Amino acid sequence: MIQGVINRLATCSFQLKGWVVTLAAALQVFLKGEADPVYLFVPALPVIAFWLLDIQVAFSRTFLMFYGSVLIVLLLLELLLLHKAR
Repeated sequence: MIQGVINRLATCSFQLKGWVVTLAAALQVFLKGEADPVYLFVPALPVIAFWLLDIQVAFSRTFLMFYGSVLIVLLLLELLLLHKAR
């Protein structure tokens, strides 16, 4: 019974991480052509929202590494797009 709970939690965590990457990439592609630079930071919102769904362990090393790296990549892409737009 305990193993079943652990498997279910692992599956849910894996699916959340998959949704984060999918939503962030989709929003990045969708908003790539926007002229207003404010919209370029919208893809970071679902990353933060899904990160906070894991409230009790949100700041553990593994979650910081995963969500932090996704946020850093998004911010670097957004800054690159801002630089190209100028």
